[in-house]
Amino acid sequence: MSGSGGHPVVATIAANVWDIQPGVGFVALAMAVAGVAAMGLLWRSTAPQRVEPGPPSMDLGDETPALVDLLTGGFDVDDDAVPATVIDLAARRYIDIDELGGKVTLRVRRASAPARDELTPYEQRVLTHIEQHTIGDTTPADVLTIGPEGVSERWFKSFTREVNQHGQSLGLCHRRFDFEHLAMAWGIVVVAAGPAWLIANLGGRSDDPSDWGSLGNLLVGLALLTGLALVWLAGTISKSNRQTSTEAGRAAAAHWLGVRDHMRSVGEFDDKPAASVAIWDRHLAYATAMGLARTVQRQLPFETEHDRKAWSRATGEWRRVTVRYQSLVPKWGTSPGKVLFEGLLQGAIVGVVAYGAFLVSSGEVDLSDLTDEQQRWVSFGAFAIGVFAAAVFLYCVLKVVLGVSDLFARRTIEGEVVRARILKRGHRLPRIVQWAMYSGNDEQGMSKERNRRRTHHVAIDQGDDDSIVSHVVRSQIYGQVRQGMIVRAVVTPRLGYVREVEVVAAPRRSAASAPTMRHELIDEATGRAGAAIAGSMQSAMSTLEGATDEDGRPILDQVDEDGVTMRERLRESNDQIAALRDDPRLQNTPIAGFLDAFLGADGSPSRAGDDDDDRSPPHTDAGA
Repeated sequence: MSGSGGHPVVATIAANVWDIQPGVGFVALAMAVAGVAAMGLLWRSTAPQRVEPGPPSMDLGDETPALVDLLTGGFDVDDDAVPATVIDLAARRYIDIDELGGKVTLRVRRASAPARDELTPYEQRVLTHIEQHTIGDTTPADVLTIGPEGVSERWFKSFTREVNQHGQSLGLCHRRFDFEHLAMAWGIVVVAAGPAWLIANLGGRSDDPSDWGSLGNLLVGLALLTGLALVWLAGTISKSNRQTSTEAGRAAAAHWLGVRDHMRSVGEFDDKPAASVAIWDRHLAYATAMGLARTVQRQLPFETEHDRKAWSRATGEWRRVTVRYQSLVPKWGTSPGKVLFEGLLQGAIVGVVAYGAFLVSSGEVDLSDLTDEQQRWVSFGAFAIGVFAAAVFLYCVLKVVLGVSDLFARRTIEGEVVRARILKRGHRLPRIVQWAMYSGNDEQGMSKERNRRRTHHVAIDQGDDDSIVSHVVRSQIYGQVRQGMIVRAVVTPRLGYVREVEVVAAPRRSAASAPTMRHELIDEATGRAGAAIAGSMQSAMSTLEGATDEDGRPILDQVDEDGVTMRERLRESNDQIAALRDDPRLQNTPIAGFLDAFLGADGSPSRAGDDDDDRSPPHTDAGA
């Protein structure tokens, strides 16, 4: 191959050109394609069997609307299940739904509602979410968003997992992907993409940049891209909450598909509003679950909350407000001292530049060494620079005025935190553009994403304006507040700099505080690990029970320097682990599942020597 020579960057690129033979490339691509086929077979083999609809019927079964959504949606819970559950709660008299002037309002029944213990966990989740948004007993339906993007995703995943668990307990479905399937999926990734990765890293190199386009290199590149697709598919399988059908589930699904066909042929539910549940009762809930009540789905938007559109309770009743994250005031949210210093320093610099530029443009500077044409161009350029510098100077003067006026000024505001957001630089750009700009490392080897500038915004509604400008705050201030809090903040009147904040009232519970259902495989993995360790410990304890020292005394009954036997130490350890399991901070965490399996579901861990509590105390003489 011919040498590249020339520029060092070109030489560096040339030194890393693959030199893959076509035959090797064909093998790598063939392995990757075979991996795609194997992954497709895995996906297809676990898919629920196709269910044919039963005869058209209006007979409602015992399943909840959320379960019907699962059964008729290919054994996958979708967004229709949540509004369907709301309608079902209304049909069962837990809430009332009213509509006046196009506005849908939900009212929670208190004394007249049925017992809560009749509700499933996911129904309780939905009802609790409604209650958290009530003022008095009522709430507008538009308010029932499920928090920012991460919170809403976590809430709906937990809802889905609770529905799945209910279906499993009734024998209607089971997990589509178990540990064995995950092992197969990632095994396919290793076998299919591994050869291409090894060839790309260990294969030959060429010093000719034009070799990048060789057939062997292109084939390996395609194999690597295919491998990335396989990694994505394996990740999707690992995170999936999908279910597959059982015989009982297919029978129930066939019945409900028949009900759906009948409802669809009648065509009476598409334009029915949520308030018509008073007439249609649970039929409207099931129609919503099967995607036949579009008006209901539109009126009950359980979705991610909007960054710039918020609902506030600052006035004692719900009202819609608009949040702006940018202000026309220069340096909004910045310390007055910093603004003053920047204004003085920058103003001095650009002032000198403007003064010098105007001197040149006005002919005060001797340009006799230049031709007339050159003098005209220099004068014009100097004038343009002077005008620009003068504009910047005026901007700096404005910053000085703002900094001086706010240096010692204070005012106190009080209201509800309607939005608390951390915004990254370029957050308005399309995600693909953000990925292109901030993926990878910079010249110093630092992560571009980690070094991406972030600003902390807190929007406080005082109840006197429907348009709110959020305050740019320090990270320390941001860490003190939560969305929904009532706060009292000391701010500067013109720059909006938040000097301090005081929490007046804690936020109401929201979707962020709802219990999170872990992935079933996480529970199973921690349970298996806890049970395995517990089994090993029991085997070890059985061995220790019969162990003696050279004098024939039981090892477990020998005392340490504090006069405590090993048996008693083990009991203390068991008690501490049991107390740890009951710690509220560990509830609904993988650690709690591990401890449950380790100690036993009844909370009564097996303790060494429990059957020997009546034995006489061990000897404590010098030989012990």
